[in-house]
Amino acid sequence: MMWTITFRMLSVLAFFAFVNISTVQSRSNGFNCLEQNHRGVKSCHGQCVRAWTSARGNEGSYFCANSVYDLEQVAQTLMPLLQKLQTTSEKVTLKVGIDLDGTIVRIDGTIDPSTIFNAMARKGISLDFKSNDRYDHVTFISKLYGFLSFNERALRKLSQVRLCSGRPQKCTVFDGSNPSTDIDGAYEAKLIENKKVTATFGDDITLETSVQGDYKNLLEKAKKNEIVDMEGTAIFKVDNSNLKIVIQGNTEKIPLSVWLETHSPSTDSIESELLDLENHLTGIAASVCIGTECFHAGACSTNLCNTKQNLLEITNSPGRV
Repeated sequence: MMWTITFRMLSVLAFFAFVNISTVQSRSNGFNCLEQNHRGVKSCHGQCVRAWTSARGNEGSYFCANSVYDLEQVAQTLMPLLQKLQTTSEKVTLKVGIDLDGTIVRIDGTIDPSTIFNAMARKGISLDFKSNDRYDHVTFISKLYGFLSFNERALRKLSQVRLCSGRPQKCTVFDGSNPSTDIDGAYEAKLIENKKVTATFGDDITLETSVQGDYKNLLEKAKKNEIVDMEGTAIFKVDNSNLKIVIQGNTEKIPLSVWLETHSPSTDSIESELLDLENHLTGIAASVCIGTECFHAGACSTNLCNTKQNLLEITNSPGRV
């Protein structure tokens, strides 16, 4: 579950990182994008991109991006947002939608600018994260808490993982920086046997995970590539900032085994999982509002998908499309 959390926290940055998917080649043989400087459409092998503001009559910039160098127009459109973020004292409202081949990740919340300044002053953040994920009839309940220091030495210590479970409690320490260390296997075995595992990362981060239902049977379904419904909800709080993350869909396009890897405390698993999920990324869009002024941006990879309406639907989609 630690890396489910990591993935979701990374997805909070999707609005700023969406430009990266423009470098990922489309799985199709090309498609048309709405393109303001090419008679309305353009054959594209990258991503269809659009960015605009809520100002009346603002159509923003919209085009095909085959590389990161094509995104200068987005930077120009969003420059007022970046400038305002540096000076505002108002809470920022954030909405992000990520389409992973029909499985939707939704992020909604508010960010208090003081959160960023406090984190810089303290050189770290206090984590308060709770999540509930269901796959078929199996539910994972997790709680992550502690102080995440930005200190390089403290960050290196996070690779030291202590897994504890059972009554009386038995603990095992693992070195996550050692490629031969099988944290996944130990974590999985403890969760099957005891239904609950507490993982401590370094000195300050604790993750408590419990499972309800037949986890062993779920692993067998994953081996057989069975399709099951899935949904997850998480609440992330830092100071006066709050984010709610919702995932809804099924395992038709993205195998159950990939999603279950997100529940491992292993860094190797998270790298593999993020790559698998990236390969299924078909659309991403976000809205950031400060007061009554909103900024919107998104990228997608289907024919003529970079309309305002479609990108707003990705941002606000309630679930599987």
